[in-house]
Amino acid sequence: MNFSKKSLIKFGLSLLAILIVAMGSYYLGTKMSQKPDTPTSSTEEPANRSSGSESTETYRSSAYGYTISYPKDWKTAEKIKTVSSGDSIYTRFSGNTGWIQINIGNQPLETSGSNPPSVRKTNINIDGVSVEATEVVFKDETGYLVAQLEQNKIQYDIRFGNTETTNPHYDKDKENLLRIISTFKFTK
Repeated sequence: MNFSKKSLIKFGLSLLAILIVAMGSYYLGTKMSQKPDTPTSSTEEPANRSSGSESTETYRSSAYGYTISYPKDWKTAEKIKTVSSGDSIYTRFSGNTGWIQINIGNQPLETSGSNPPSVRKTNINIDGVSVEATEVVFKDETGYLVAQLEQNKIQYDIRFGNTETTNPHYDKDKENLLRIISTFKFTK
C-alpha cells in the first residue's frame, strides 16, 4: 500500500477534526452534568443580626467550593464578565442595603470618574482568616470593598458595596454587608 502525501494530509486533518469534536463533546458533557449552583432556603439568621428574625438563603457553589448566606429578599445573578485578564465568572447578591459579588478570577479596581474616591487598606475576616482588603469610598457616601485570596488554586475576588442603593450611607451599610460576608465559607 502506497499512500500519496496528499491522502495522508487529508487523513490527518480528518483525524484531527474528529478529535476536536470528541474533546468538545466531552467538555460540554462534563459541564452539563455538573449540578448548577443554587440557593437553598434556611431559617438561620446571619451572625450579629440586629433586627427582626429575617430568614436567609444559603448559596452553594459546588463548582468553586464555597457557600454564603444572604437575606432571602435579595436577588442573585450569575454572569461571565470579560476583563483585561480574561473571562471572570461571578455571582452577585443584591438587596436594599447594597450588594456582594464573588468573582472567580481577579477584577481591576474601579476608581475613576467624576466622583474621586478615598482609597484605604483594611482587614476583614473571611472564613476565619484575616484578609487585607482595599476600600474605595466616594464623596457621595457610596463605596465598595475588595478582598482577594486564593484557595485550592482558585483565585477569589470578594467585593461588597452600596453603589447601587438609593439612600447610601457607606459606613452603616458596611456593617450589614460584613455580617453577610462573615457567612462565607470554603467547602473544598
